[in-house]
Amino acid sequence: MPSVIPPNNVPENSTEIVIIGSGLAGLAAGQLLREAGHNALILDKGRRAGGRMSTRRADGFLFNHGAQFVTARSAAFSAVCARAVQAGQLAKWPLAGREDAFSGTPAMRGLAEFMAEGLTIRQQADVKNITRLKPIPGPYSGPLKLQLADGTVITCRHLIVTCPAPQTSRLLSEAAPELSACADPVIYSPCWAVMAGFPAPIDLPRTLIQTPEGPISWATYEPLRPGASQTAAVTLQATANFSKTHLEAEPADICDQLLADFAEQQNISLPHPSYSAAHRWRYAKVEQACPQDELFHISDTDSSIFVAGDWHPAQGDDGRFGKGTRAEDAFLSGLRAAKQLNAQLA
Repeated sequence: MPSVIPPNNVPENSTEIVIIGSGLAGLAAGQLLREAGHNALILDKGRRAGGRMSTRRADGFLFNHGAQFVTARSAAFSAVCARAVQAGQLAKWPLAGREDAFSGTPAMRGLAEFMAEGLTIRQQADVKNITRLKPIPGPYSGPLKLQLADGTVITCRHLIVTCPAPQTSRLLSEAAPELSACADPVIYSPCWAVMAGFPAPIDLPRTLIQTPEGPISWATYEPLRPGASQTAAVTLQATANFSKTHLEAEPADICDQLLADFAEQQNISLPHPSYSAAHRWRYAKVEQACPQDELFHISDTDSSIFVAGDWHPAQGDDGRFGKGTRAEDAFLSGLRAAKQLNAQLA
């Protein structure tokens, strides 16, 4: 827990600001608030920061089974990426049609770890319910009470929720029904990701596959990333249609099918993997973001709640709203929430 002196009329076990989620939106919000002198507590139900900026290490292999790369168009995200490059956590990784892409070196989670430096993050903290501690007259008034899965209760005055839209809608259904409703129109596509490690390097005719059709939308030979070792690790991501059709399939069956499809696409015979696993991302990619004019916060003199994430995009430097399809959309949304809260606290 952070060392925070609570306001006089808030219980002693409370903190001023809580951020739910340590993906790019939560980390962007946390860093801006930290720079402004506010110590936010970040709660995340995962074991590591990063959200869908995810990397798995297993049996000596490394797999980037979440976001494959990032690109930066805004000044703010470009600056973060530049600092991460200087810190050795990120490097240019030119791809066909995306010459400005960045990869982790080699872990994509490295960008999240870089952004998390100096922040107070509590991992494996699963928030189950959000209510008002002592509701008083007024539409939004009253400190907020967060009930965690392990029985912990945390109270705060200001809250930024950066979960995927369905989770945000559920968490805020009682404390902020207006914000909960903003998440209802959002549509996601799922994604199955397969991770396979082989005992010896693989000679691949094509090392990267990016196709909108067929069962595989993306395939990466991980040793090609900047800073990678030579372990023969392959990461596959299925198309939205395949993932929707097979959403409830067994992970072992997904591994077998996508590896067979990959071998066919590459026109090679794959050896039996020494390690294989499949991960199901239920909320992988935003297909339909919330409308641009939707609320992203409710505030009064006593408390405030904000929502952020790629599903609720903010405006970029060009004045246009993102579509929720890029990692930067989450970053800018988190930044917007933190700027608004910082202005309120000034």
